[in-house]
Amino acid sequence: MTQKKLWIAFVLVVSVSFAVLLYYGSQIYQQAPPIPEKVINEAGDVLFTGNDIKDGQNIWQSIGGQEIGTIWGMVLTSRPTGQQITCTGKHSIC
Repeated sequence: MTQKKLWIAFVLVVSVSFAVLLYYGSQIYQQAPPIPEKVINEAGDVLFTGNDIKDGQNIWQSIGGQEIGTIWGMVLTSRPTGQQITCTGKHSIC
């Protein structure tokens, strides 16, 4: 293949890759679960608002929480002794 054909193939692959990323990125954004304006209990008291949820998400992401979730899951599923923790055991630890 000539160098020109290689560049055309490269540009085509990069263009298609970015088109796929943009498409699925927009789909993820559009299909995100809704965040309620407020959550109230049976008595009508406001427990928390949508802004509280968004603030919590921002804090969690700022400390890298989305990256350590699987590590915590791994820690809870095995112990140094080699024993496995059951689901009920996990809930009692957390």
